Amino acid sequence: MNFQTLKKAIGDWLSLNLGEAHILRLSFSSDFVSGNSISGSVNIVSFSTISFTTDHATTMTLLKQSIQNLESVLMVKSVDSRTIDVYGKNPGVTLTALISITGGVSQATITQTTQLSPEAVTIIYENSQVLSEKAPQQPYPYCTFGFGPITPVGTGRLDSFDEETNLALQEQNLVVTIFINYFGDYAPFKILKAFRSLITQETSDLFYQNKLSIQTKQSIRDLTGLLETQFEPRARFEFQVGFMEAWTEDIGTIERATFHETIENVAGEEFNLDIEITTGA
Repeated sequence: MNFQTLKKAIGDWLSLNLGEAHILRLSFSSDFVSGNSISGSVNIVSFSTISFTTDHATTMTLLKQSIQNLESVLMVKSVDSRTIDVYGKNPGVTLTALISITGGVSQATITQTTQLSPEAVTIIYENSQVLSEKAPQQPYPYCTFGFGPITPVGTGRLDSFDEETNLALQEQNLVVTIFINYFGDYAPFKILKAFRSLITQETSDLFYQNKLSIQTKQSIRDLTGLLETQFEPRARFEFQVGFMEAWTEDIGTIERATFHETIENVAGEEFNLDIEITTGA
């Protein structure tokens, strides 16, 4: 496992699961009517133009789906027959919608209001120079992460051996403890989003893509005012991830090899067969 790959995987996961994504409410002043055509964009990316279809409700459903198909949008929910909420996908990113309604005998006007303001959380690796003693404290909110020692689990195994080069591919299961610290108001509540995400399929898929698996996790601890002389809102949790480390090395001269096998005779009786081969002096 490349250490930079591990750092990036944890950083990407935290960036998606800390902070708040923008929720933008779009309110239409009247129903859509025959002949209306609705076009526009969210964050400069155009959604598919919608033409009035059957009735207002059907047209609104088509509009919701068209907006939801955009990369910057997580989902679109109906509030009432003329109002929808657009949920941003990425924390800290402001959604800006430009919508135009043309055609028909009348065109609804659109009012945009923010239901939840976007909030970005700075993610910092704990060994970064940003956290040096001489550096100023980061503005809230921010999150740090770091790693404990990498430890082997069980015994390694010989995956393959090349007789001509004398090189062997070996594998070992390893685990590493990851420490997550959140600094800012309502720290135990804010860090809960990342903590809960560890059981979601999306997070499992993200870790799997980086050949990591979530092993165990510890409860969130509110450390506000406990570790610093100055009052500071802070919460922390730890969890373990496992991965497989593979490497190639010259195993030198093989002096002895032991084979264990179970064989069965025609009567169905099983026998354990142990063979040991030792090279001559």
